[in-house]
Amino acid sequence: MRVKDKLKSKTYSEWQEAVASSLSIKQTLVYLGISVHTRSYPDVREFLTSLNISIEHFTINGRPSAKILEKLCPNCNKVYTVPDNKKGRNQQTCSTGCYNTLFRTGINSPNYKTGISSYRAKIITDTSTCNRCGFAEVLEVHHKDRNRLNNSIDNLEILCPNCHAMEHRGVA
Repeated sequence: MRVKDKLKSKTYSEWQEAVASSLSIKQTLVYLGISVHTRSYPDVREFLTSLNISIEHFTINGRPSAKILEKLCPNCNKVYTVPDNKKGRNQQTCSTGCYNTLFRTGINSPNYKTGISSYRAKIITDTSTCNRCGFAEVLEVHHKDRNRLNNSIDNLEILCPNCHAMEHRGVA
């Protein structure tokens, strides 16, 4: 049976009901029990247009299109859009940069304790030098007890990369 004959085998009211309850040509044809190849979809579209049945609500993939939410970025005050789903509703800023600025710096930093955001900044100053050799160009912080969670000033030592490597390799 030709495609046009298959399409004409259904009544106008059957077509209306099928189109109203579907989001795509494929869903409409399945609803009506009509089997045609996808290359015949333009013929189906033309047939529905000739019947004055609107298919404007059809989507590309047969799924409802996601609703869009507009949100205001608390960092830069820019309005941005996100899909209305769990991930979109949980998005707090317009970009990764704004998120990092808002939640990873200053008092919002997970390392923030006393106004200085890291143990490195607590001990290394502009005039610091290696405690062992006096080198001042590149400096690292060594934990004397080798426990990285113990960031008390008494446990920290300023070393250059060479002295630090020698400390960890047991060469002294």
